[in-house]
Amino acid sequence: MTSGPDVPVFDRFQPLSRVHAAAVAEIERNSSPAPWSARQVEEEIGKSHSRGWVALSPEERVLGFGVYWLVAGEAQLANLAVSPAFRRRGLGGSLLAHLMTEARRESALRMTLEAREGNLPARRLYENMGFFETGRRPGFYDGLISASGAPGVRSSATGRETAVLMEKIFDPSP
Repeated sequence: MTSGPDVPVFDRFQPLSRVHAAAVAEIERNSSPAPWSARQVEEEIGKSHSRGWVALSPEERVLGFGVYWLVAGEAQLANLAVSPAFRRRGLGGSLLAHLMTEARRESALRMTLEAREGNLPARRLYENMGFFETGRRPGFYDGLISASGAPGVRSSATGRETAVLMEKIFDPSP
């Protein structure tokens, strides 16, 4: 992954740790209408079913992160975000692919997620990565602003947004 001609942006993935909590919370504030705080990130790290990864620059800057929960052979994508300055460069897809590889390594058979109906860039990413829609939850999210910053899709007069449920079944071959 590069930024301009031959300028590296992304260096490696590393397990999410408390050292990353403030940077992850900052990405969240710039990405989500309901962002996780640094404290919530730290609490997430301590949960036995939670798995988190960060994408780091060569200078150790956190460029993006992803968290999934591993329960009973299923990985539930809890959060995935890339710093606004590093979007549209393939990092979200690389990060998601890494999360799926890690989940499969831990014997997950599938990965599920919910996405805001109005967050079309995220939904396109998930579809491109092999996820398919399995259902919808009307009124699941507060507010009408999607993570992309675009107006969300109102599900009712309450001003809540529909969640699109998606799933990817992993290939059983090794």
